[in-house]
Amino acid sequence: MNQQNPGAAFAQPTNNYNNQPDYPNSAQHQQQQDLNNQNFQNMPIEAQQNLYKRHASLEELEDRLGFIRKVYGILCAQLLVTVGMCCIPVYNEPTRLWLDQNKGILAIPLVLMITALCFIVCWKKAARTVPWNYLLLLIFTLSMGYIVMFITSQYEPKSVLAAAAITFAVVFGLTLYVYNAKEEIDYSSAGCTIISCALSMACFMMIFSDINRNSTAYCMFGAIMFGFYIVYDTHLIVGGGHYELDSDDYIIAAMIIYMDIINLFLHILRLIGDKK
Repeated sequence: MNQQNPGAAFAQPTNNYNNQPDYPNSAQHQQQQDLNNQNFQNMPIEAQQNLYKRHASLEELEDRLGFIRKVYGILCAQLLVTVGMCCIPVYNEPTRLWLDQNKGILAIPLVLMITALCFIVCWKKAARTVPWNYLLLLIFTLSMGYIVMFITSQYEPKSVLAAAAITFAVVFGLTLYVYNAKEEIDYSSAGCTIISCALSMACFMMIFSDINRNSTAYCMFGAIMFGFYIVYDTHLIVGGGHYELDSDDYIIAAMIIYMDIINLFLHILRLIGDKK
């Protein structure tokens, strides 16, 4: 194997370094400082390779953190839009009546949602090209928001609020679990937590309400399934395992987490909600 100096690739751009802006907190700046060190060229090849790997890992970590911030920023915007749309029929009775009388219009946002989803998932160029990826995401979010708005308008506001609070608690807890995991996720531990929460809610509803048991079992199964999806998809975003999403797929990442949260919310709402 032909051993080469791995630091040569880093040392080449030093002539123009003084013309670049100073980023004292960045991995690139630290890398340049190390490689400009007069002792670097005198290091053994193995030491230079270790230094090279160190800087590569720092750059990868910065890229991943930037990716995570972008994904969760987009996700927060999606959830805010959805929550805002769901609040309209709660505080506006004519809107709620209009939604109830025009159920056929649901076909339009459903088709738009599926179309936008297919474009983003099946055509990577569209998912990674600005502004088309944001436009498709907007169409998808508004379409999903309309569907969720219609569903929540059929339930009492207190039930919707309770389901939203439970969903927030579950998502927050599962996200913390994934972030604190070292490398690979222990799905048996996560599964016990998810199943325990779902069983507790199901038992509570079967004791204190007249909800059909088959419906309760279905909703419980759906909540468990999407709980696992949240753990798995969050792990793909955080990275560190055998599989992770590429940093260019921030739109896809935000979309899959958004769908997981919405589906979990709808199953919990059906499990504990009181219809009007």
